[in-house]
Amino acid sequence: TQCPVHVGREPANAIDQLDRAIDHDWVIFDDGVSRAWQGEKRVVALSDSDFERPLRYLPFGRWRTTPASLKSASYVAITSLSDAPAANAHRERLQEWGFSGQVGWFSYRLEGIQPYPDGLSSDPLAAGPVRAGNPLVFCGIARPDRFCHSVRSLGLSDTAFRVFPDHHSYTRDDLAELERIRLRLGCTWFLTTLKDAVKLDPRWIGSTPLFFLRIALHQVAGTDILVAL
Repeated sequence: TQCPVHVGREPANAIDQLDRAIDHDWVIFDDGVSRAWQGEKRVVALSDSDFERPLRYLPFGRWRTTPASLKSASYVAITSLSDAPAANAHRERLQEWGFSGQVGWFSYRLEGIQPYPDGLSSDPLAAGPVRAGNPLVFCGIARPDRFCHSVRSLGLSDTAFRVFPDHHSYTRDDLAELERIRLRLGCTWFLTTLKDAVKLDPRWIGSTPLFFLRIALHQVAGTDILVAL
């Protein structure tokens, strides 16, 4: 989107700050389904596995609340569409849950690795080259196994892997720890996710190159999300 990204613990405070600091038309934020905001348009993201029977709730699945929460959604975005019958099955299941609104199907596409922080301001479609040598891979996300799979699909090794807690707030000491691990394992560069990269102060980055994996989301069927909203 090339728009500013802000990380904070309380969305209301962050939005108040943005209202005072930036001339903007709208704000996109991830707040789960814990509250409602005046004038909000709620998007619920699902995957194929979320439609399986029986439903699997946290910590054994991805559901945080019952499908009844879909009734307040403006749009449902579904990843992994195999064919038209699958789309029909998704629609039927959504109707069972009380949702009959706009739906779109999306697929992920790896667009390569880019240097941090320079890659944050570069063309998101201009993927950087895959570096030589083994990286020290690290992340603080809910599904680190999916990040490992993405790293391997690029032909890179994920044997040197440090996992932090989801939503981890990185410090200078964390980068120092990663540097010690890198030297011990003989890795030549760092690789992380974009979610983690935006939490790293560039002043903490030493001489070891740090890259992030850029992943794009492409719509393959259904109603365009921006038109629907």
